[in-house]
Amino acid sequence: MKHLKAQAAAVAAAMTLIALLGASTASSNVLCKTATNPCSSAYPEKTALKADLTSKQSILELTTSENTELTRCGKETLTATITNPGTVATNVIAAGGLEFSECVGFTKVAVKTGPLEIRSIPGTVNGTIMAGEVEWTVNVVGADCKWRTTNADLGTLIGGADPTLEVKLLFPSGFCYPESMLRWTASFTFTNPIYVEPS
Repeated sequence: MKHLKAQAAAVAAAMTLIALLGASTASSNVLCKTATNPCSSAYPEKTALKADLTSKQSILELTTSENTELTRCGKETLTATITNPGTVATNVIAAGGLEFSECVGFTKVAVKTGPLEIRSIPGTVNGTIMAGEVEWTVNVVGADCKWRTTNADLGTLIGGADPTLEVKLLFPSGFCYPESMLRWTASFTFTNPIYVEPS
């Protein structure tokens, strides 16, 4: 019995050591201005990054068999203001925002975005952008129709000198159209270089 207890203690000690070594060698992910690994020029807290439409169109459509288009906007700017530049224990967190104009179709449109989280994709300078919440409201024939999703995968931030993001996001059916989901598609290009790198 003493031998078994000694073995168990040794295994527990070894696992604790492995955990400590893993924690000590872990590195944080940051948004870097240059392609350097580890990063030597990270964007600090309160940095405001923005991205403009690449395709010059952002489309909201119902996923019926006809893919009924509700609204198409010619201008859209996605903003991300860094609130946590990244630590050993956390990913990069940013306050998200979206401004739009030059919309056709049902043009009374509103949008809310929750905090954004940028998760590094190992072995690349890219990252997955997650949104805590996204909600679109479109006024359709006098009724405000809302579509909302949480913990949403906005798409992959393709890092580089001209980083891009392609959004193809599906929302669960709303009360106005219980038989159909809403699809939001848009392509953005950031105005600053961004490389998702270890710190």
